[in-house]
This record gives sequence, C-alpha cells and structure tokens, in this order.
Amino acid sequence: MKVKQKTISTKDTLKLFDLSEYAFMNLSLVDMEGEEWLDIPQFDGYYLISNYSRVKSLPRLIQYISRGRTVSRYTKERIVPQSIKGTHNEYTKKYIFSLQVILSYEGQAYHFLIHRLMYELYIGNIDFETDKLRIVHKDGDNLNNRIENLESSNGTAIFYKSLKNETRPSKPKKPDKIHNQLGVCQFDLEGNLIQHFPSVTAAAESFQARVCDLKKILSKRVKQRKGFVLRYETDTYNGEYADYSKSKKVSQYTIDGVLIKTYDTLKYIFR
Repeated sequence: MKVKQKTISTKDTLKLFDLSEYAFMNLSLVDMEGEEWLDIPQFDGYYLISNYSRVKSLPRLIQYISRGRTVSRYTKERIVPQSIKGTHNEYTKKYIFSLQVILSYEGQAYHFLIHRLMYELYIGNIDFETDKLRIVHKDGDNLNNRIENLESSNGTAIFYKSLKNETRPSKPKKPDKIHNQLGVCQFDLEGNLIQHFPSVTAAAESFQARVCDLKKILSKRVKQRKGFVLRYETDTYNGEYADYSKSKKVSQYTIDGVLIKTYDTLKYIFR
C-alpha cells in the first residue's frame, strides 16, 4: 500500500496495524505478570513506570480555576495512554514508530520519549552532547520498550546496523541532487572516524553551527573545523590534512609587496 504522508498519528496507526499484543496498549490497572513499578522523579511520587514500559498515574488532589473560583478535586488512578508517531521511511516504504507520554503536574505538561525515560530510570542517564550515545531497540521494534530490549549505541554503530538491516540505501542513486538527505561522517585530522550523523542538519545541531558553514567543509572549500573534517557518507577522507596547523604564522605586506610584520597566529592579529 502506497502511503503518501510522511508521518502518521496514533489514531491512523491503530487503524492500519494491530498493536494489541504490546504492553503499552494494556490500560488495565491489574498488574501484568512479572510487572514491577518505579517512581518517575520530580513528580512527588504521583507517576510510576513499569519494567514493561506502562505509565501509571496515582490519585492526587488538584486545583484549578473555573468561572473565577478555585475548584479542588481528586484524580483517579489510571494507566496513562501513550501516543504513537510513525515516520515513513522512503527507502523501505515502512513506518518507523516511536512512543511518547505527556505527564501533567501543577499546571504544566511534560513530554517524554518512552524509550529514553525507561533507559534513564532503569539503567542510567546519558547525555547526547557529552556521550554521543542514543537509545536503540535490540530487536529493531521501536514499540517494544521493555527494559531488556533497550541499549545505548553511537551514531556510527547505528549507521552500519541500518546498512546491514537494509533500512537505508548503501549508495544513493543521485548523490549530487540529494546531499541534504545524506549522512555526514566526522573525522579527526588523522583520518579516524569519530561519529556519523544522519544528515547535515543533525551535524549542525550537534556542532551548534550553521548548515551553510558545514557544507563548505563537505564541499572541501574549507579544510577543517576545530580540528575535525566532515565528509558525506559517500565520500572518503584519508588524513590529507593531518599536518594542518592552527598556529601558522601570518605575514602583513604593503600593496607593493614590502613585508611589514609577521605575526605568530591569526588570532594574535585580531587581539
């Protein structure tokens, strides 16, 4: 079946697929066999998550303004429904799903990706900016968020696993026309692969740089950025700039070519 839309909502997903066997679809307050619960921090004990990735809201007193007066009431214990987002993979013609939950507390709404919430509470915190790690599903099923199905992985490992599982093309047919859709590889000056980004946009977000600046490196108009080299995943880099120095001397000349002064670095001139 040909699907034109890029994303699919929870309602439409449930129309197309039978997901009844997944734990998150069970909204019964009766514990599943072997199910254990863990407190979600910063909510004063009112929200729990189980090792099967179900989220529970406990009874609590809430207050809100209605028609100019403060109203108080107790909420009921319930299993919080999780929302599904499906992104269409143009290569496999299938959907890649993710689950999230919205927790309301003291007038604020907090959004959590279930797989990240599970990993951080049951295994440990990771910070993409520091560790460059992502949470992945061992069996490739993003709706199976049971704790035993989650693990951390870096961008390079995820990239090569997707090639092995044939969830992305190994060689784009027209790379010159779809550079914006290509992954980006980061190397040190010696040519060692550091990490892989799924797109130029993702690399720009990680480096906190503009896409246009990174494209100058990718097109080889600029050699490097802060000691790193970037290449599209279809290109190669073998350490051609290993001898590059950030502290090259700079000479100042008159229009007639007479040497005025030599500075140790470009930064020294600006100072």
